[in-house]
Amino acid sequence: MPEVVEMRQTIPPELGPEAALLAELRDRVRAVEAEQEAARRRSGGRVVGRRAVLTQSWHGQPASREPRRTSGRA
Repeated sequence: MPEVVEMRQTIPPELGPEAALLAELRDRVRAVEAEQEAARRRSGGRVVGRRAVLTQSWHGQPASREPRRTSGRA
């Protein structure tokens, strides 16, 4: 087995010009990020920073659980 394998990712020509596709993708990502930021501001939620993520235990879990789906069966 080779030590290194290279895989080049390309945009299929069926999706149109690469520059236009990438521009649309960037615009859509920015729109979703803006929506999420607005929702976070409304709810008072915060983003966990890099340092806080790195100090968490790798096997930690939430102290409380959010409700899960119910089957609706009796």
